[in-house]
Amino acid sequence: MMSSAASRPLGFHALLDRFRPGFGRAVASSRQALPVQILPVLVLLLCAMLGAGCADITPKPQTEAVTPDAPGGSGTALAARSDGSAVTPAPRSDYGSAASASPDWSAAEKQAASFISSAPVYFHYDSAALTDSAKAVLRQKAAKLLEFPNLLLLINGHCDERGTAAYNDALGARRAEAALNYLADQGISRSRMDAASYGTRRPLVPGRGENIWSQNRRDEFSVSKK
Repeated sequence: MMSSAASRPLGFHALLDRFRPGFGRAVASSRQALPVQILPVLVLLLCAMLGAGCADITPKPQTEAVTPDAPGGSGTALAARSDGSAVTPAPRSDYGSAASASPDWSAAEKQAASFISSAPVYFHYDSAALTDSAKAVLRQKAAKLLEFPNLLLLINGHCDERGTAAYNDALGARRAEAALNYLADQGISRSRMDAASYGTRRPLVPGRGENIWSQNRRDEFSVSKK
């Protein structure tokens, strides 16, 4: 068992002796002759002389570890509506990278192309007939196409997942043709437009149920330039 004297922490003068043998005792013997005001100055001088010794016994300040952000912590969160449902992704469009990257597109043309391609038109189940709301959207697109006669239009017809692939390919084509014919009736030259069908191959919203299917029965519009 260790003695109580051995277990006591070292005093200041004993600690000095560990670095410079006999130096601590010399300081202790001379302390009585020194005024109290001199002692702090003496301590500073001793630390300067000992140098590394004082540095070793001085506690080092602790620094907080830098913790990387958790995944998604500082990134952009997925957009959602106030009720928590996910925002429907923007329709696919050939316009965008072509227009924004090309110096041949004016700012007005980019804005018009974005307007024309932004809004799909929707259809009832197993139907290619244009609804009143679809016709209203197409009239707005026609006005922009008349204002910018150098813009070309591709109409893509889409279907929900029900039915055979062959049937939905044909239904998507009829839906695209319905929009093309209506725009032609509004004065848009057929030479500026084309129609295609994706059938069920490009659902706008994945999943099942009428709320999902009603968003996938649609025409989308892609804009290019002569």
